[in-house]
Amino acid sequence: MRRTLVPCGLAVALLAPLGHAHAMPEASARAETAPLLPAPHPTPERPVVAQSATMAAHGDMASFTVGDLVIESPWARESVTRTGAAYLKVRNGGDAADRLVGVASEVADRAALHASVVQDGVMRMRPVDAVEVPAGGEAVLEPGGLHVMLIGLKAPLEEGDSFALTLVFEDAGEVEVVTTIEDIAHGGAGTGHDHEHDH
Repeated sequence: MRRTLVPCGLAVALLAPLGHAHAMPEASARAETAPLLPAPHPTPERPVVAQSATMAAHGDMASFTVGDLVIESPWARESVTRTGAAYLKVRNGGDAADRLVGVASEVADRAALHASVVQDGVMRMRPVDAVEVPAGGEAVLEPGGLHVMLIGLKAPLEEGDSFALTLVFEDAGEVEVVTTIEDIAHGGAGTGHDHEHDH
């Protein structure tokens, strides 16, 4: 049997095209058809995942951001019964309205959105389905008005402590905020939540 010796360098040159016969045309096609994209301009981006909230501290005020919404200064009074309340402000920097549709916290058996109304001289707490946050506007949850009811507290809310409160927005999604506990007289408009409740 007659053997033919091929120089090593020539053998590599002959075999190289065989190993890349399919890859090279595909790569070339991609290079030829790839569109030329303009350089991106910096624009504010709405988070893809609603839970990716950010927190910023401004002096004594903490704020939490989700989508176009900024939740400012969430706080609660120290508790005197097994029912508590939390308050906050929601600012909407976007062009579309949103709604606060749910609340939850592990410090209580149940959390709900309520409004305070005076009927026959008695302050009553009535549940509400949602709190509107207008485009370019704000919603305020404060003593004597809209608020988060914490029903069946698992332990007393003590001044100086804090707890996590989850807010659920119709469009922006969920965000967890750190809620500070203040003195019972903080914020005015009553000192407790031992009024009548409509369930």
